[in-house]
Amino acid sequence: MFISLKNLLLLGALIGIASCSKQDSAATNAGTTKQSSLHWAAPQDQLTVEVNDSLDVSLSIDGMWGLHEYTLQLLDSENQEVYYEGDHSHQWTFELERKIALAPYGPGSYSLLFRATNHNNELLEKKCVVQVNP
Repeated sequence: MFISLKNLLLLGALIGIASCSKQDSAATNAGTTKQSSLHWAAPQDQLTVEVNDSLDVSLSIDGMWGLHEYTLQLLDSENQEVYYEGDHSHQWTFELERKIALAPYGPGSYSLLFRATNHNNELLEKKCVVQVNP
């Protein structure tokens, strides 16, 4: 099983901090960018985060994994859904690129959650927490 999940980028002016695992976190100041990487299936599979006012989601899953269905959710600090998409997508190669504006939701803590199952109903679940400051 090979999973390639690449590049979750927050683009634009830096406005907060982000963390993508219990161990990894990144902080930003004006003019300074630090990144946090989360290794998922293998050392080369990374989720990279930079903080900004919009969320650019770019990911792909290698064809050997065989995607069956997926969901992508953005939840606020009270676990209320502010963005959702999902599909039954019988594909061996899967790529997704979305831009989610954070500005309409205001400051606070948000969770980006990606879930996918393959043809054997094996679950891939990844989460990234983004803190947007006023």
